[in-house]
Amino acid sequence: MRFPRIVFPLFAALLALGNGDAVEIRIATYNVRLGLGTGGDLERDSAEAVIARVDPDVIGLQEVYSADRSGNPSNLDDLAASLNYPHVFIPSSAIDTQSRVVILSKFPFLNSWSILSPAGENDMTRAASAVLIDLPGTDADPVIVNAHLKCCLEPDDSFRRAVEMHRINNFLIDEGFDSSDNIFFLGDFNLIGSSWTYDSLPAGLPVSYQLGTDVSFPVNYSPDPASYFTSLALTNPGFLQQNGSSSATHNSGSTLDYILISNPIAIRGTQTEIYKSSLDASFPGLSKSGTPLPASTSNDASDHYLVFGDFDIDGGENLSMSLSTNTATESSPPISLTITLPQPPGIGETVTVTITSSDPSEITPEATSLVFTSGQSSASTTLTTRPDLLLDGSQSVDIQASASGFNSVFETITVADSDTSIYELNEINSPWLQTFEGFQGEQTPAAWNITNNNWQGPDDGSMEMRGPRSYGGSSLGNFSGSENLFTATFQNLTGSTIKSLSVSYLAQQWRSFQNGSVDQWIVTFIDNGVRTEIPDLTFTSETNQASGALEPPLEKTLQGLITGLNIPPGASIQLEFQASPGTPGGSESDDVFINEIHYDNDSVDVGEFVEIVVGPGYSNDLSSIELVLYNGNSGRTYNSTRTLDNFMQGTICDSCHHIFYSEISGIQNGAPDGMALIVDGVVKQFISYEGSFTATNGPASGTTSNDIGVSQTLSTQPGMDSLGLTGDGSEAIDFSWNILSGVHTPGQPNPGQSFSAGSAPQGIAIDNLILIPYAQSNETHPSSISAIDLITPDTVRLAIPTSNGFDYSLESSSDLITWTSRANQSGDGEIWMPDFPYEVNQFFRLNISPSN
Repeated sequence: MRFPRIVFPLFAALLALGNGDAVEIRIATYNVRLGLGTGGDLERDSAEAVIARVDPDVIGLQEVYSADRSGNPSNLDDLAASLNYPHVFIPSSAIDTQSRVVILSKFPFLNSWSILSPAGENDMTRAASAVLIDLPGTDADPVIVNAHLKCCLEPDDSFRRAVEMHRINNFLIDEGFDSSDNIFFLGDFNLIGSSWTYDSLPAGLPVSYQLGTDVSFPVNYSPDPASYFTSLALTNPGFLQQNGSSSATHNSGSTLDYILISNPIAIRGTQTEIYKSSLDASFPGLSKSGTPLPASTSNDASDHYLVFGDFDIDGGENLSMSLSTNTATESSPPISLTITLPQPPGIGETVTVTITSSDPSEITPEATSLVFTSGQSSASTTLTTRPDLLLDGSQSVDIQASASGFNSVFETITVADSDTSIYELNEINSPWLQTFEGFQGEQTPAAWNITNNNWQGPDDGSMEMRGPRSYGGSSLGNFSGSENLFTATFQNLTGSTIKSLSVSYLAQQWRSFQNGSVDQWIVTFIDNGVRTEIPDLTFTSETNQASGALEPPLEKTLQGLITGLNIPPGASIQLEFQASPGTPGGSESDDVFINEIHYDNDSVDVGEFVEIVVGPGYSNDLSSIELVLYNGNSGRTYNSTRTLDNFMQGTICDSCHHIFYSEISGIQNGAPDGMALIVDGVVKQFISYEGSFTATNGPASGTTSNDIGVSQTLSTQPGMDSLGLTGDGSEAIDFSWNILSGVHTPGQPNPGQSFSAGSAPQGIAIDNLILIPYAQSNETHPSSISAIDLITPDTVRLAIPTSNGFDYSLESSSDLITWTSRANQSGDGEIWMPDFPYEVNQFFRLNISPSN
């Protein structure tokens, strides 16, 4: 336990007035990417807007550059003043002299530290910063550590991250902090790659690197940040974006940024969030300052998202939680939950208890908050399990109850998977329905096969990355300039031979590119390899809408009838939904090329990197793109092969070109040296600098490199200048190599470079897929509802073709379980068009029988 500080009498009196209530603080971490910049710059103004919107009490910033700290006032001074942070701590320098981690606070510092290598050693890439906050209302003041660990996937990178974690853990212990203290450890941890044990120094370390003598082998690296702090018992409280569906803190989909907390903070309850401006208007999340920001603000500000949480520092009594069961399946009945207070609120008082789920895709509370009024000591709600359409096995879900002034309580529920690898048609004449509810678009759903499975997650129509996704968080969506096939398999378990099959679905368009390609859904029925296209189910997107997200999406219900079938019990069939790129398709560039490199500078090489551009038409997985470094003297490969899914994602240009970059220590300095870019197993580029050579091994073996014609020298200042492409176009051939002067710009278009757009695709989706199997062929009469239209905001009209000699009975349901008779009609060869009041989640089914 750290020795308590002295509390002055007046402050002690203020504590007594608090009556044991919890003291709260909002903590945030934010990598601002390549420096703050000056006011008026898009990146700087956007970052400032994000911080102001979240309004944390204390925030740790990473990648605050040297230029941000120079001048009077400096860019950092301006930002702190504008956002009302009177207390700023900047740590000392380390190996990386350019970038620092900074702490801004609304509260004074009782102490501050730079966490560095031991004297005479040099094993910290960037000094970590630590402060002890003088928080009003408590003497249990928190210590906050901010760090930016070594990036990337070189063999030495994970070793260096492990050593840096060792340094931070030892610092906290040496300063007298233990597991009973209020500790926050936050920052950009870059914990990528798999666990590894080092028995000796790895290759690739900088010449200046000197491991501290206090570090002994083996050195263990783990991507789990809490694993480095076993005696301090730091934990990850978990963070999700506002819609509760993604833990990505970087726009590449990676989780790089964390806030770890000690156990005393964890038991008092936490509320956390990854702030993403594109979700701000639809998913408010935790309380914030001002109004929702424009959707693009987060991506304009940085490639990282701001991560924050509200934490109780002191005081509080215990809440109590009871559940009707701690085991369930994804299709179980609701679980009862009861919260009990140690004592009811007094007259005129209320207590609000917040209920959260660690995995909303598995379990969601019916009420996310319970309000206790005077005299009330218990309240209840239910928890609903949700199919997530994934074959993911049993999952453990933590349910947390928290309230201001109380210690939180947790219960764990084990949820068994109820999804299957094949859909089941169980009853003749009964609808089978798939609403895709709970599907988050992060991997292929159960019972489906997708040819391009580069899943992008949930999307409201604003995302520009190509690939399949879940539009609206509950659909099967696609946004790609190339063909993609979505195929579902169904098994006949009705006990009867299926003679005909009705298929309907809700076709949607969530994103538009005006005058872009005319994309379609084309649906094919497959029985024993025999393919039958269903023209009535073809959906054609619109190209006359304004470019961007469509709110609300365009929607159209389509229905078709497949007759002449003979599907015996137990047999399987398939439905194929082809996302077909239309004209003028094919004009989007699918080129992938090396765009910028930095390999040499004065003194020790720092900030070496390679940048790669991916055209909007490229639709394969990023792991299909590889970078291989070549030594020009031997013609052989060196270092390890890198795949693009392990690069950092930078800017997504207006043209939808995506820029990726990776810091790579030890890129050789030429005369000559080079690198090969491998795309889908084929050598796409083999370039070199300071001469050309022929590769003698690896994927480019026997190929002569193309000298880019420009090079770097020892006169290049650290952190400055690079080699990159300039010009205007969409493919590598449109640009030329030049020396780029000034500060590096990894992840951004080069100075003097602009990307042009081709004809972009439309964002389309499938929802509310309904199949109805019939034991009769239904060829002698129409038997389906051919159209459902909203003719007024309050009225739905159905169109039902009829035939002489048949009676038609129409039923409706809100859950596909309980059906209510709505109307009857004798067939007369005309279209029957009954009207009904509009209701949410209203389904209709039609029963047809021969007339008496």
